[in-house]
Amino acid sequence: MTTGQKILQCRKQKGLTQSRLAELLGVTRQTVSRWESDSVFPETEKLVEMSRLFNVTVDYLLNYENDGGVPLGTGHKPLNLSDIFKNGVYFEYRSKRTLFGLPLVHVNIGLGRAAKGIIAVGLVAKGVISFGLLGFGVISFGLLSLGALAFGTLAFGLFAAGAICLGIVIAAGAISLGMFSLGAVSVGLYATGAVSYGYFVAIGDRAFGFIAVGGHYARGTYSAVVDELNSLKDIIYSGFNELPAAFTLFNGWSKGIFEGVLNGFITLGG
Repeated sequence: MTTGQKILQCRKQKGLTQSRLAELLGVTRQTVSRWESDSVFPETEKLVEMSRLFNVTVDYLLNYENDGGVPLGTGHKPLNLSDIFKNGVYFEYRSKRTLFGLPLVHVNIGLGRAAKGIIAVGLVAKGVISFGLLGFGVISFGLLSLGALAFGTLAFGLFAAGAICLGIVIAAGAISLGMFSLGAVSVGLYATGAVSYGYFVAIGDRAFGFIAVGGHYARGTYSAVVDELNSLKDIIYSGFNELPAAFTLFNGWSKGIFEGVLNGFITLGG
């Protein structure tokens, strides 16, 4: 059997049309037709992709004399763990609709494979919206996440949320670092958390900052623990008046948190 005949046979065994195979491989239906008629020989990259898709070896597709090499997964040869690592097992879906040259949805899950699309899903995902163990995108979700909006165990972005996160503007997590930071251990210009280090404002059980409000400990130019708030609230308010006007939004948020503590709506510490 020729390479083209083997591609035709494998395609039919998988129940794929020429159009569907072309879509999976990122080529035209006419290209698949030319492969199967042996008028054009597939590129090496496409042969590798087909070997994974059909669950056969590249050697099986190339070797005309290897007609006895029955495709894996047809019932004549059991699929075992070595086959999985040798041939690769993956799932891929690529939408026909595209935007800016990228598929609207690309799902590509498998070892050594990456998903790239407007919406990308994979072990490694790159897209406007991405979901993956490693996620990169405008909105990103992943074990390790990088994006304008990043959510993950390790998250880095303009706005980040995760176990350990770095947010250029806002960070929220167990350990967080950001301009406005919220977390168990929180560091930033404005920090709120169990242990808070805020250059301008720190509010937490233990707080360190220019303005520091703590449940049990506070240290700063304007500082008070919860038990002292009623008597020192005017001093704390005067500290807010000295904060940079450029950060009006964060000043307002921090002042609102302080007032929540002062009025008993927010509790600091145990």
